Amino acid sequence: MKRLIIGLMILNLIAITALAQETPPDQTTQPAQKTAQWGYKFVGLEYGWVARSSAALNDTYIQLANEVSFNPKWLNITPGIEINFSDPELSRYFLQEEIKFNEKNSLVLRLNHWEDPDWEIGANYVNLYFQQTLPKIKWAAGASYIAQLLDDWRNPVNLDSDLYQARVLYSVAYVDKFWKDRLDWSIGAENFTLYENYGYDHIGPFFTLGWQVSERTHLTAKVDARIVGIGTATPHLERETYMFLIDWRNLPKKPKTKPE
Repeated sequence: MKRLIIGLMILNLIAITALAQETPPDQTTQPAQKTAQWGYKFVGLEYGWVARSSAALNDTYIQLANEVSFNPKWLNITPGIEINFSDPELSRYFLQEEIKFNEKNSLVLRLNHWEDPDWEIGANYVNLYFQQTLPKIKWAAGASYIAQLLDDWRNPVNLDSDLYQARVLYSVAYVDKFWKDRLDWSIGAENFTLYENYGYDHIGPFFTLGWQVSERTHLTAKVDARIVGIGTATPHLERETYMFLIDWRNLPKKPKTKPE
């Protein structure tokens, strides 16, 4: 329980410190100089409520992640943590670095850790993938190395495992907006999320509905299913996931129009 409290305190202290230290951009700086500038900028927070339901699982979780940028292109760090809210225990956490080539294309390297205190087992994941956002399509593709941990299962950097696996990562979705672009929806399939990697034979069809509450705040509801047995021609639904996310982006304020 102490580790959970410490983790939450760290995430919120990062956010508070970032907000306190953030300074308005220098109006005399040229756009090219801004892109190359190194510094510290709090980018955003994401809070999520998650309910997972299956024959062996029926728990709710809290997810928290925040992104800080030290360089708009080369160094964008996101730590995240997931807590089992039904039986307060640490479930998953990750540390992610994203290289943002531009607004549409980026390369993501993420280290994920999962653990189950009841069974005293865990797993570490090294995920590397490219993702692209187009006007109507969002997709990602890459690979993952997974170290299954039977010993030293709480160690987030233990990648030495005789039970390791290598998997292909994919995610694809059709995205559309309506009602003055304030509402959005998407439908697609994936075999990984920020917090977890699905099983080798799993596929995850999903549907989301979003609402741009304000310039900086976005709400998302997501329904996600995990279907197994595709490769053996015996597909069946293994798990259902329901999510409600609040995403806050620290977007730069629009400059005031000077009177003529």
